Amino acid sequence: MDSIPATILLVGALDTKAEEYDFVSRRLAERGIASVKMDVGVLGTPRTTADIDRASVARAGGTTLDELIRSADRGKAMTAMAQGASVLARGLVARGAVSGLLVLGGSNAGYVMSRVAPEVPFGTPKMLVSTIVAGDTRPYLGTSDLTMIYPVVDLAGLNSISSVVLARAADALAGMVHGLSQPAGADDRPLVGCSMFGVTTACVSAVLDALALAGVEGHTFHANGVGAAVWRR
Repeated sequence: MDSIPATILLVGALDTKAEEYDFVSRRLAERGIASVKMDVGVLGTPRTTADIDRASVARAGGTTLDELIRSADRGKAMTAMAQGASVLARGLVARGAVSGLLVLGGSNAGYVMSRVAPEVPFGTPKMLVSTIVAGDTRPYLGTSDLTMIYPVVDLAGLNSISSVVLARAADALAGMVHGLSQPAGADDRPLVGCSMFGVTTACVSAVLDALALAGVEGHTFHANGVGAAVWRR
């Protein structure tokens, strides 16, 4: 058993989504899981206490909170705060202080997740609860092993729908964190990436069988997917 307690990193704007993050934090606590709140809000007044405040996030993003407020540029602010959140998340991961990641909200939340998720190792639970998952999620997903939940309603306070969705999101994260981890393979086999369409499945399967006999581990990616694009680069 790990010596460091399970801790979920909650990243979001605590001026507009405080009620939702507090709800999720309490739900996780009921299941024996601690959480750390990181505030990436800028303009509004925080409505709950952050463990990592917005001024710290701004500094990590290479600016100051005052500068972002003065500029009144929402895009610039979100870019800087997402950068700061990714830097701070990287540090927490390096210390073994992150057992999971949760981001909730709208398009800004999706953008923040796209910057923070790559700092969290493969296999560590990552969850995005956002209205943007009903559309094109490639900009937010990238190549992260990300779980996405569509909240049905906009996340603008707790109600009979959003509270159920957020409760289930917290429960799912708790299950993933408490579940038995699957250790990565200990062998040093070389890896080969293979793009595949449905019509090429039989051919690629035969190639994978031949690779396995040669001591090579094959990974298939749908040719329309982001993973295949990464391999091609």
